[in-house]
Amino acid sequence: MLLNIITMYIFIAALITTFLAFYLINNGKSEYSYALAFLMLLVFMYDFGYLAELNSHTVEAAIFWVDFEYIPIPLINSVWLVVSLLYLGKIKKFFSLTSFIFFILPFITILMRFTNDFHNGFYSDPHLVQLDNFWLINTTSGLGYYIHIVYVLVLTLAVIVMFVIEFVKSGPNEKRKYGAMLLASILPVIAVLIGLFDPFNLPLDYTALVLPISVFILAVSIILNDNLQLKSKVRFDLFQSSHDGIIVISNRNIVLDYNFEAEKFLNHHSVELNKNAINSEYTILNQNKDLQEVFNNNAGIFEYYSFEHDEYWEVKTRSIENNSGKVVGRLKIINQTTNKVKSRIELEKLSKTDELSSLNNRRELIDQGNNWLSSNHNEFYKLAVLFFDIDFFKVVNDTYGHAVGDDVIRNIGALLRKRFRSSDIVTRYGGEEFVVLIKIDSQSEALKLAQRTLSDVQEFSFIKEDPSFKLTISAGVAFADENDNLDALISKADKAMYKAKTTGRNRVVIYDKKNP
Repeated sequence: MLLNIITMYIFIAALITTFLAFYLINNGKSEYSYALAFLMLLVFMYDFGYLAELNSHTVEAAIFWVDFEYIPIPLINSVWLVVSLLYLGKIKKFFSLTSFIFFILPFITILMRFTNDFHNGFYSDPHLVQLDNFWLINTTSGLGYYIHIVYVLVLTLAVIVMFVIEFVKSGPNEKRKYGAMLLASILPVIAVLIGLFDPFNLPLDYTALVLPISVFILAVSIILNDNLQLKSKVRFDLFQSSHDGIIVISNRNIVLDYNFEAEKFLNHHSVELNKNAINSEYTILNQNKDLQEVFNNNAGIFEYYSFEHDEYWEVKTRSIENNSGKVVGRLKIINQTTNKVKSRIELEKLSKTDELSSLNNRRELIDQGNNWLSSNHNEFYKLAVLFFDIDFFKVVNDTYGHAVGDDVIRNIGALLRKRFRSSDIVTRYGGEEFVVLIKIDSQSEALKLAQRTLSDVQEFSFIKEDPSFKLTISAGVAFADENDNLDALISKADKAMYKAKTTGRNRVVIYDKKNP
């Protein structure tokens, strides 16, 4: 019964060990992964030989499998030490001078074992003993055996000391990893000591029984932690290399972390975040009050404009939830959108602006004018439209060319912008026509503005090559009635302007509904 249990255990352990070894060979990318795979294959050879030894029924067969076991046995602890050194970064390559030194005694041991058949320096008096209806080989250990055991213990002790040092100085997550590696390294020592003192009085190889468990713990610990470290490293690299600034804030307004772009953003706004800001109440708001609304606002997207730097920033807020769905903090994702916003503003401006005169275009007049009429419905009598048309503009184009005609349009636009307020809707209505929608206190005010505009144009020198050339415009003025819409109001001003044209030009005519 005992033999069956031990046989089944070693068989399963050997399969698992082999599987993990090939997994590391296929998926490992580091030197220590391949070294660990080699270690596991050595353990597999050891256990396979011991399994065959247990099931031998003659001394000769048992001796054969003991010899087979002594191919991997002397190498296992040396490889274990090299794996540990590689993993901890103490050495860079498996095949190095340091590694070679650790393998000198193991190779001597193998050489002596195969050139001195059960030499007294290692074992003597091989014989079979019966235990629960099965036979085990038993020998008397020699000096060479004890030298080898001391060497094994020294190597293992070196591994244990290294992992203890790493365990002590590591953080909570790392402690679990190094604790598991420490346990994996201690178990074989316990097995060796049990074999030396034989408290159970059983001729079993406890090291062969324990090693599969130890290398399994070591391999799983390295594989799992390497995957976690890889994920953490990828996440950290993405966090740091992000073109967006990222600040992690707890529910208690404590800065938990921030990346390089976030630091640049805050420094740019005279806010310093240093190591003292981590895990302490952040002082962003104290250092820059303009950012107070940004960091207190928990809306999904918040647009921030810096007057000092003439810059636009988009700040996104995302909740951080724990596994139970409870919000435990916030991410502030900061992205400079100056170019995008200014491009959008410029496009919006172009869509509303006449390219030649730089005044509002007809569509913008309609949009703003209708809003004016609806918002000022109770004071409709204060709204007026001034409609201007350049006199004899075709003559300018025919005589001086269209380039000069374009300059005239530009200059008229500049004169109108200078004459009227920024709150007035000054528009190039089409061709040589211009419309101004204004809010006035009296009708005489609109008339004065129209007359002064005529004077501005008449006094301006439009053609430098011909200073004697003078240009005039005609104007029609209409005042809003209670039921007027924008089209009706502009139409009335247009009729008044046409009357100014037909009655001599260079004059202002006020729309008279009795005599349109």
